[in-house]
Amino acid sequence: MLIRRVAVLTGILLVSISLAQGQMPAPSDQTGDGIARPLRIGGGGWVVGLDSTNGQLLARTDTYGAYLWNASTQTWSQLITQASMPAEHFGYYPPTGTAQVGRNAGGTYEIAACPANEAVIYMMYGDNIFVSTNRGAKWTATGYRGGSVGNPNGGFRADGRKMAVDPTNCDKVLAGTDQNGLWTTTSGTAGTAATWSRVDSAPIPTATASAKPCNGRICYPGYAIAFDPATSAAGMTSRVYVHAYGYADGVERGGLNVSNDGGLTWSRLSGSPPYVAHMVVARNGVVWVADNTRVLRFDGRVWKTPLTSGGWHAVAVDPADPNHVVAQTESGALAVSMNGETFTRLGRFSRVADDVPWLGVTAESFMSSGDIAFDSNGSNLLIFAQGIGVWKTNPPPSGDFTWTSMTAGIEQLVAQQIIAPNGVPIVGVQDRATLTVPGPHDTYSAYQSNPNRNSASILNQTYSLDWAADDKKFVVAQVGDYIRGNSNFSGYSTDGGLSFKVFSSWYHDVPASSVSRYSGPFGNNLVQIAVPSTSGLTTWQEGRGAIVRTVRYDSNGNAPIPNQYWYVGIVDDTHLVLLDSKFAASYTNAGRYLVYVDTNPLGDRNGLGNITAMNSDRGATQVTIAAKRWAINLVENMPVCVTGVVGTGDANGCWLIGSPDATAGVFTLKRSSFGSYHRGGVASFILPAGGYMASASRKNIVHVPANGEYPYCSSDGGLTWRQMRAPAGLTTGDAVGWTFPHWYWTQHNIAADRVIPETIYLYNSGAPRTGDARAGLYITTNCGPLTQVLQKFMGAGNSVLRSVPDKAGHLFFTAGPQGSAKHPTNSPLFRSVDGGRSVETIPGAKEIITMDFGAYAPGADYPTMYMIGWVNESFGVWRSLNAGAARSSFRGMISGTTLTVESVASGSIALGQQLFLNGVSEGTIVTGFGTGSGDTGTYLVSQRQFIPSGTMAAGPTFERVTNYMLGSMDGHNSIAADGVEWSKWYVGFSGSGYAWGQKQ
Repeated sequence: MLIRRVAVLTGILLVSISLAQGQMPAPSDQTGDGIARPLRIGGGGWVVGLDSTNGQLLARTDTYGAYLWNASTQTWSQLITQASMPAEHFGYYPPTGTAQVGRNAGGTYEIAACPANEAVIYMMYGDNIFVSTNRGAKWTATGYRGGSVGNPNGGFRADGRKMAVDPTNCDKVLAGTDQNGLWTTTSGTAGTAATWSRVDSAPIPTATASAKPCNGRICYPGYAIAFDPATSAAGMTSRVYVHAYGYADGVERGGLNVSNDGGLTWSRLSGSPPYVAHMVVARNGVVWVADNTRVLRFDGRVWKTPLTSGGWHAVAVDPADPNHVVAQTESGALAVSMNGETFTRLGRFSRVADDVPWLGVTAESFMSSGDIAFDSNGSNLLIFAQGIGVWKTNPPPSGDFTWTSMTAGIEQLVAQQIIAPNGVPIVGVQDRATLTVPGPHDTYSAYQSNPNRNSASILNQTYSLDWAADDKKFVVAQVGDYIRGNSNFSGYSTDGGLSFKVFSSWYHDVPASSVSRYSGPFGNNLVQIAVPSTSGLTTWQEGRGAIVRTVRYDSNGNAPIPNQYWYVGIVDDTHLVLLDSKFAASYTNAGRYLVYVDTNPLGDRNGLGNITAMNSDRGATQVTIAAKRWAINLVENMPVCVTGVVGTGDANGCWLIGSPDATAGVFTLKRSSFGSYHRGGVASFILPAGGYMASASRKNIVHVPANGEYPYCSSDGGLTWRQMRAPAGLTTGDAVGWTFPHWYWTQHNIAADRVIPETIYLYNSGAPRTGDARAGLYITTNCGPLTQVLQKFMGAGNSVLRSVPDKAGHLFFTAGPQGSAKHPTNSPLFRSVDGGRSVETIPGAKEIITMDFGAYAPGADYPTMYMIGWVNESFGVWRSLNAGAARSSFRGMISGTTLTVESVASGSIALGQQLFLNGVSEGTIVTGFGTGSGDTGTYLVSQRQFIPSGTMAAGPTFERVTNYMLGSMDGHNSIAADGVEWSKWYVGFSGSGYAWGQKQ
């Protein structure tokens, strides 16, 4: 998820339906069995909750189901699989027809085991509460009928716990939804026969809207629930606590409620906190609460606050010692109490990740807290559910400590794109940008190959990857930081994606020992960096001179020098100074620094718009700029360029933002000191966020942004960019239709021809994305103006345009999913063999989500095509070895293995074509000629059947190579066909990482 995460998600684990009980096979890189296996990358975000019961450990995620820890193998196993879930609650159901509904819910809202028998587990998932009596091997939907249980990827997903099982009675459960109230059952293990009733007793509210909206919308925190184990006797626990986050009609209704009769009646506890992030009850009956600010304890009489401030998010009590308590902040810091009264804050932490090595070196100085829990065996082992995985430590009473990864088996990265032109998968993800996976794929070989390395700006993502038509080793990556002003880290690789550099003509990677203290003409106690050469840079002054970006990366991701832009002073041929910096000795002792000049295209970037006011009193204050439109996420030190100012030429140039105020719509230009002027435009220094890139060659690269802007092109390998010229009748301001205006949509409307030099195709869906005169296919050569070659609306939303290697002018297009609740939608697969000047539909294929082309199969004359979607109304991953085969439409009948073609409406019948429509059996192929030779007559077909006369179609053959990917998330973002091994493919998911498969 992002740790973020917009309406997208987080996750990674996938297996095929042939596996029993959701267990993983022992994969290798040469299987040939068609089973889809996890492409082992590891981790992701966010693991948001834990349940530790009788030595059993469960974890829940925000976008990819829930997991069970296997202590013997030291790995996690996914609990939501096609083998474990009821058919009507997994995948697309019903499995055939035109009314299939995606039943996967993504993340798990809550999961809890029964303390009296840990094999009994309850799970809040989708629109039901499920129960398992065999540790999650099989789930049964209970009789809950209260509607959606809650949003597992909502703003309060890391709070809890939202469900609790009576410690002495596995049938009794309290479950809190986010919008539909608090529910209880006393017959939970009865499964479908279990009855639930809503708790309507005052003072517990049935609505839980938060007082403060999240991202402009109402949020629903839900409930926190805990039984008091000290009151368990004779199969019943009498005392139970429920915190309800109530806010309605302008009145705060939140607070902690207690029942002393097992939940029959309730009363409000005076003095209880209005908000609870986490609540646990120790075996001695003491209630512990973290409210994202404080840690509180309640002994049944009075409330105390052992920790009064510090952003405390989670709390855990040692089951072996109720006075041994650990609290955690939202950023992962710990405080320990050995007496249940006073806490000692621990020192710095380090990270070790032998299981998934890249987790140990990625930037993670802020370890986002989901939940903490002690090992229930009483071993002083603390488990931490975190933004990129799960960790463990033995917390000391004081001092520093180490987090050790226990993440193997969790695959929860949010996929954006995957390519494998050279046989090595390169994956683009949210939160962690770019990873390269050299293999073998049953090992954790992945490493971060980001153009910006392990920067302090951890929430980067790779929106797009592509390889150059003239050199498969040249790979481009569109990378941005959506949190910090959409800062751009895009770059390129010349070794097939093994390593990346940012697009820059001035770029150095130096050790920390190159940093030293500077005092001199530029100022005192500044940061000085030694580089091989400062040639090409000049000292910055009044909008003129060098602005550089620095990134520090080291083994623990700590970055004392912020990952940011700086004005530069040139000391000599090999030393530069970061103006306005402050030196610290710690800057010199670890890691390395990237120092480079970012690309600086001019234009209307990120919605800044034209200048409406620029104010200054000549020297007394800095210049303040007000713009017509205000860009979200502008941050301090983000660079902008000013152009076209009338009144003083001093304003024109590039600057760093100071004091951005989104509410007022203004910002200052740091170090500015000149007089009044007007007009002009202001633009961000960086490429726009999101969107997709296509590389026609090592020189010509086109970028289509996802923020509604017009495409950009570089003719020098990404060093400089300019906005492309519009076709006749359109302007660059008329940008609607190139991409969807949100970076997280997987719209990929651009492709480079793999044969015709320096040629790139683009699709525009028109405005308002329903097809007007601008809708259709466009072409550009050598970064020249866009020319419309086909006026046709072919759909919008999740569209994908692909070119075919070795086939000049061959294109395939799909509009993808159209937002319908039922599948497959009537969205055809289009093909062009003349550079987009005309298109035809491919029979049998509907609502193709994504596709790609790879190596040739033995004897084939067309690159192998892999695609995800529906063929003959059946979902799967499909392969075609003859995607370029002719198509035809005709009227005919089949008797046994003889096809009689009565009339031909279009095209011609050919050997190897697959037949569709009129009830023809799936996979029926034309295998021989009878009296026909392309027109009317008889033909032999591969399957014996009896089909009456009717309309049929024939075209490329499709073989389903795997039926369904196991796992709780069905959002297939991308597919890659291996460019070396024709039988291998890779799939990326919007909430569950990546999978790979191979079938001969």
